[in-house]
Amino acid sequence: MGAFLDMLKHIAIYVALTLPGYLLVKTHVLKTERTGVLSKLLLYVATPSLIVVSFVKYVPFDVQHVPFILASTLIGAIFSLIMYFVSKPLALFEKDNKRGMLRFCMCFGSLLSIPLTVAMFGDSVITGTATIVSSVMTALMFPLGISLIKDDIKMINVKHFFVNPAFIGIAIGVFLNLIHIQNFFPELIIYPNVLSGLVTPISMLILGMKLGGIKISKLLKSPRVYYISAIRIIIFPTIITAIIIAMSFIPVFSNIFSNEFIIGVFIAFVMPTAGFSSTFAAQYNGDIRSSNSYPIASAYMSLLTLPVLYMLLTLVLGIF
Repeated sequence: MGAFLDMLKHIAIYVALTLPGYLLVKTHVLKTERTGVLSKLLLYVATPSLIVVSFVKYVPFDVQHVPFILASTLIGAIFSLIMYFVSKPLALFEKDNKRGMLRFCMCFGSLLSIPLTVAMFGDSVITGTATIVSSVMTALMFPLGISLIKDDIKMINVKHFFVNPAFIGIAIGVFLNLIHIQNFFPELIIYPNVLSGLVTPISMLILGMKLGGIKISKLLKSPRVYYISAIRIIIFPTIITAIIIAMSFIPVFSNIFSNEFIIGVFIAFVMPTAGFSSTFAAQYNGDIRSSNSYPIASAYMSLLTLPVLYMLLTLVLGIF
């Protein structure tokens, strides 16, 4: 029960941060359309800053940790690709012009896994794992996400794998870590550290503003909302975590796939739909309504599902 309450407290705080955005829209101080500017600030400034700082602070780059880094990277990449392809048959029922955004919202979770693990576990294997896995998934969101929104695999552009804010953040973070920037020039990290702190409040502010601009009763009556949210925050992370747990019994993986590593992978994949969906929808002519609805629904549903799944995971790991 302690694991449930611990996770619930942190998720409840995040959800509570949506209230200012909701009130600002409902009192007509701001319009929902203003979220576009905030989304771009989040995507192109706060996100890469968070990745840079997290790679410098929480990812150990030495020979001893090479297997850990490779495993985390491959897990983030391989399961992102698996979700990309599996999402296609899961979305066949949807209309052509809406199918792409539906698949996008199934596949990509938010980067809030990093501030969440930092708040709960500090500098730990859990945080390092979540940092790598989540950052890799976010980097892949650009080439794969554009393809999903267009509902055309031919839209995948090799350039988008490397020229995107997340990959650039990873590259800078790895470089600064390798040269041990914190040892001789720690002041350099102050500025991206400040900007990285914007990820959580801006993400929640955007969600609150979007919530204020829709009819909640209509959202609650949509079967698709529950379907997409269940896949995003329950089915995919449960299956992926179960696979990693099973692999931990294989001798070659047992030293890497510790309980802390498994929890880090779980938190990286269990995050609600990325709020970037609306930015991608606007930029690549996706379904705007869906890009607003699914992140809101999955975020609020995670208030219950995430603590429950986390509690069950700790029980399972305790048994093994």
